[in-house]
Amino acid sequence: MDISVVICTKNRAAALRRCLAAIFEIEFKGEWEIIVVDNYSTDETPQVIGTMQCLSPVPFQAIVELCPGNSSGRNAAINIAQGEIVFFTDDDCIVERSVLDEMQKVFENRSMGYVGGRILLFNPQDYPISIMEERKTIQIPQGSMVYPGLIQGSNMAFRRKALIELGGFDPMFGAGAAFAGEELELATRASMRGWLGGYFPGPTVYHDHGRDRAKAKKSEQKYDFGIGAYYGKFLLDTSTRRVCALTWCRRGLRQLFRHPSGLPRQFAGAISYVRLRGGHA
Repeated sequence: MDISVVICTKNRAAALRRCLAAIFEIEFKGEWEIIVVDNYSTDETPQVIGTMQCLSPVPFQAIVELCPGNSSGRNAAINIAQGEIVFFTDDDCIVERSVLDEMQKVFENRSMGYVGGRILLFNPQDYPISIMEERKTIQIPQGSMVYPGLIQGSNMAFRRKALIELGGFDPMFGAGAAFAGEELELATRASMRGWLGGYFPGPTVYHDHGRDRAKAKKSEQKYDFGIGAYYGKFLLDTSTRRVCALTWCRRGLRQLFRHPSGLPRQFAGAISYVRLRGGHA
């Protein structure tokens, strides 16, 4: 199997149906499969999954994950995925038909462990958040911290070998968990382990998040808090402390001019992570 396509969902039956309908239109000559993880939905999601499973043009696995959080759902999918590459998108996204072809091209480099793709607004009326419109490739050297925004959960892929080697996503991060940013945290662990990664504009999805300015600002606050926790985690690790501190300082100086209100939330997130980590130790 070349690629496994993973979608985690909860209580978004209509969005999931549209997401899967677009995925069914993917044009890919290799072998691929679909894995849908239902994080214990209480709406019509189970019925939608059953219906779409019958219509799927490729092997389709459906599982229910009772542990809350996006990371728990993704880890459950990793455990059963057959693809050499595991591609993740969200249930409120619409993929381009060429997305798997474009991902496969990037992973022809055997050192490539993780990839983020282009994310565009589906509805131009939505607030421009949770997107990545850059048209140029951005390589991420091994052993470096991944900058927030380069790798986003709505359009990312990991080599399955890297996922297994790293133990999957950290359940403390992700939607439904204490902190946002599970993809950022895992990508950085992959980088520190020696995997090459980067952002590539070829693989493209459209994000239909439906957030106006007010909702987007609330999401931004959660992201800032999660970014702080991300830095807090790598500051605690003596092997990554120096590179993390330098990276945070550089980013912090830029934020003083671009997004100063995010810094206090990042500091709060870092402190919260350290406290929670101490409780789990």
